[in-house]
Amino acid sequence: MAAHCEEPRCAWVFHCKVAYNLFQHVSTRTGGIVSVKSEGSETGQRIISFVIPCYASEGSAALVIDEIRQVMAERPEFDYRVVAVNDCSPDGVLRVLRKVALEDERVTVVDLAKNVGRHGALMCGCHYADGDYIVFMDDDLQCPTERLWDLLEPIMATGSDGRNYDVSIARYSKKAQAGWKNLGSGVNDAVSTWLLGKDHDLKFSNFAAMKRFVRDEVVRYGNPYPYLSGLMVQATDRVCNVDMEERARTIGVGHYSFRKSFALWMNSFTAFSVKPLRIATICGFLFAFIGLVFGIFVVVRKLVVPTIALGYSSTMAAILFIGGMLMLMLGLIGEYIGRIYISINNSPQFVVRRVYAQVGEGVCAPDHVETPWHARDPMQVLDSGKGAQRTVAGQRTTVGQQAEDELRTQSEAAAATAAVDKGDRVHG
Repeated sequence: MAAHCEEPRCAWVFHCKVAYNLFQHVSTRTGGIVSVKSEGSETGQRIISFVIPCYASEGSAALVIDEIRQVMAERPEFDYRVVAVNDCSPDGVLRVLRKVALEDERVTVVDLAKNVGRHGALMCGCHYADGDYIVFMDDDLQCPTERLWDLLEPIMATGSDGRNYDVSIARYSKKAQAGWKNLGSGVNDAVSTWLLGKDHDLKFSNFAAMKRFVRDEVVRYGNPYPYLSGLMVQATDRVCNVDMEERARTIGVGHYSFRKSFALWMNSFTAFSVKPLRIATICGFLFAFIGLVFGIFVVVRKLVVPTIALGYSSTMAAILFIGGMLMLMLGLIGEYIGRIYISINNSPQFVVRRVYAQVGEGVCAPDHVETPWHARDPMQVLDSGKGAQRTVAGQRTTVGQQAEDELRTQSEAAAATAAVDKGDRVHG
């Protein structure tokens, strides 16, 4: 009798262990993004993933990837992957990137269906970057790629101050850009210091590196207004700068207009803090108090000196000033409400048209994906003949499906055995 009772129990314990190991082996869940765990390359090397948003860079994108190859050759103990995101570029950069991907299996090209800006393209690339360290850089050759190892050193080892950092950002002593952009960068830095609570000395730039767990936290952000610098600062306090010089632009021109820069500034202004709303509330109380005092002053003055005529100019000036402040505050509140509406309306951060990566021979896109999928869906990276695939939402990995079917068969057999044993005990 004891033997009959112990067999189902042992089978149940065995199945629980198999299910747990399967879960640990097949996937990790990162905010709705299901991905195969990164265990380094087949040779045990640590992997560095480069994310490059590409827009109007037909003449420079391939050169940036060439520089990455040369720098990575200096440290053979590391392997690397490149995720190039075509942000709906109007030139032939997609053709150039596809050619690069055809020649190099380490390169994955993501073609977006709509232009979403640099930070949206970086968020898209983060969903495909599965290395131990993730590096962001531009496609215009201005990032000093030769300083890559200096950028990575603070997050790979303990620094001179005894701390091991999670995010490392290049700090340029002088940015090679227009004067109004430098002014805008200064204003944005001051606002970021106030709203995000970052250190005043910490500077943001387009050349940065972070650990894998920070990337996992960043991709959990699903709202349609990403601001990557703010997301990194929100994820960890261990952020440092590495001083270096930005290169001068030699190919192409900048594409960040005043309108785009202002839109990005609004993202940083409204996405991570309600302090602007609190300032509006304080201003409302302040102007209400000033209006009350001014009203009392006018009444008392009229009672004391009845012959004094009320000033039309001062009255209109007060009305226009207070009315303008009210409209500004209403506009700020409307901006928050509009962003909330768009967020709950499930507007995507980005929409992927196709993904180009080596599968077997040459480059192919996932033609079996019938409709574009959004940022909240799983990654689609096709591995070269390995059998392990990352699939679109609702599907399972090949390895996971086989193991799950085997587990179900074993469970059904154990249940049938338990039922037979129970029947034998009843009849006995």
